[in-house]
Amino acid sequence: MNCTQFIQSLEHDAIPHSIKAVLRRSMIDTLGVGAVGTRTEMASITAKVVEQFWQAARGAGDSRLLFDGRTASVAGAAMYGSFLVDSIDAHDGYSGVKGHAGSAIIPGVLALVDRQMSLGLSVTGADLLCAIAIGYEVAYRAGLAQHATVPDYHTSGAWTAVGLAAVGARLLGLDAAQTRHAMGIAEYHGPRSQMMRCIEYPSMVRDG
Repeated sequence: MNCTQFIQSLEHDAIPHSIKAVLRRSMIDTLGVGAVGTRTEMASITAKVVEQFWQAARGAGDSRLLFDGRTASVAGAAMYGSFLVDSIDAHDGYSGVKGHAGSAIIPGVLALVDRQMSLGLSVTGADLLCAIAIGYEVAYRAGLAQHATVPDYHTSGAWTAVGLAAVGARLLGLDAAQTRHAMGIAEYHGPRSQMMRCIEYPSMVRDG
C-alpha cells in the first residue's frame, strides 16, 4: 500500500486499539497544553493577527478558534491553534524526528472538521480519529525522510505541513493525484527553519 492509498482507504476498524488509545491520549494532552497556552502573550498576538488577516471568505465555511469562540478561515484557525499549543511546548513528541506532530495536527484537524460542519457536512467520531491517525503517520514519516536530507534538523512545521495536507485531502475527498499534489505543495512551502538556531537563541519564532 502506498501513501495515497493509506490516506484514502484507512478505516476506523483497521486502527489497532493500542493506537486508538495513544491518539485519544495525545488529543487530550494537546488540548490541555493549548488550554494553558491561552494565557500566553503569543496566543494574544496570534489571535489579533488571525482576526485581521485570516478571516473566511463568504460561503467558504469557517472554523472556531480553540478556547476562544471567534471564527476565522480554516487556515487561520489551524495557525492560531498551533501557536497556542506550541507557546507552552509541553505536548507529545517523537524522538526520531526531534519534534511534535500534535501541535499542528490536532488543531489543524479540528479546524478542518469544524469548517466541514459549518457547511453542514457530517463528520463522525470515527472520521475524526482516522484523520488524526493519518496526520500523525504521514507527518512523522515525512519528518524522517526530510531529516535524512540534511546534516542537522529543522522545525516541526516543515513536516507537520505534509501530514496536515494529507488530512485535508482525506476530509475533502481528493483523488490520488490531487492528494500527491497537496502534499507536494505542503512539503515545498513547509518552513525548513533551523531548529538549533532557535534552541541556541530562544524566541517566539518557535517551531515553524
